[in-house]
Amino acid sequence: MQRRRGAGGHVVFLAVYPASQASTRLRAQQWRPHLERAGFTTDLWTLFDERAAQSWFSPVRRGDRIRSLLRCGRRTLSLVTVLARLRPADVVVVQREVLPLACSWPERFAASRAQLVWDVDDAVWVEHDGMFIRGAFRAIRGGAAKYRRVATASAEVWAGSEELARWCRQMAHTVSVLPTVVDMPSKRLSRGQRSGVVWTGSPSTGPFLQQVLPQLAPVPAGIRVLGATVASERSDVVQEPWSEEAEFTALRGARVGLYPIDVTHPLAVGKAGFKAVLYMAHGLPCVVTPTPTVASLIGHEREGLHASDPEEWATAVSRLLEDDDLWDLLSTNALERASRFSVQTWFPLVVGRIAALRDQPWTASSTALGSM
Repeated sequence: MQRRRGAGGHVVFLAVYPASQASTRLRAQQWRPHLERAGFTTDLWTLFDERAAQSWFSPVRRGDRIRSLLRCGRRTLSLVTVLARLRPADVVVVQREVLPLACSWPERFAASRAQLVWDVDDAVWVEHDGMFIRGAFRAIRGGAAKYRRVATASAEVWAGSEELARWCRQMAHTVSVLPTVVDMPSKRLSRGQRSGVVWTGSPSTGPFLQQVLPQLAPVPAGIRVLGATVASERSDVVQEPWSEEAEFTALRGARVGLYPIDVTHPLAVGKAGFKAVLYMAHGLPCVVTPTPTVASLIGHEREGLHASDPEEWATAVSRLLEDDDLWDLLSTNALERASRFSVQTWFPLVVGRIAALRDQPWTASSTALGSM
């Protein structure tokens, strides 16, 4: 990563995954053009580059995965150079974590040299089988103690929801709620041009969808599933890999969006509700599991419908497929609501916070270089 400086200051984003992955794309990469227009220079360092990520997350031969790990190892060496070049006026934004390991030395070293922002959009500190597997891997991965150290060392924390902010306030002095926002599409299809049902997500949330699929009545226009593989014998389910283009096309042309969450899952309460915002930005009424965060974004019979049991899921999806007047009302309300969570609304606030951090007197956190 080439070092550049501008008159407005320098911002370095650090993340595990490359810009093609949703967390990095939406909470780091999309701010860079706005910061650069405001006079800042920006850089993005990620542990996985695009090639390594494609190999790691695709069904590939073991040798390909080993090579992707070697690429990550080389990139970790380059991280040392990035951190060594930091200056007190720089702002470092860490998206979740720098390395998926128990150590927090990159974050704490950054806090010892520059202004550190910890950006967290999921309850990464909650132990669950998908992240902290029992045994040796759990010890390697760390746990809540790692994220407590990062929060304590940070000059500021950006939390994706109030639920996440509540946990962070136990350690951090300054915590702001920064929802994951979207760039509002300029054109949308009318109701008459839309059909079918859509779900988009990741393999980690695919099981949530799998729980509700059996409850739904047959959908003649199909149920389109992007980004996860679910076990289903339904003939109306079409599954395909996620891509930004495929997601845009699917959301633009669907009539109903699905956003189920297993409320018994350890991460359920911490979900920041981005999928709800994404659906609303396309004027797409959706059926949601009403966790506190999601219910605060989508009101029942206002921007979407709530469903908490199999019967409610079946009824809600059918209503949105059949009731044109209800669909029109919810779509209009959803678009108005989504505008409050758009890049256009939030980028001035993000630029302002970065500028304030650049300008405030910098002192190394007293805990930044403490014991690991």
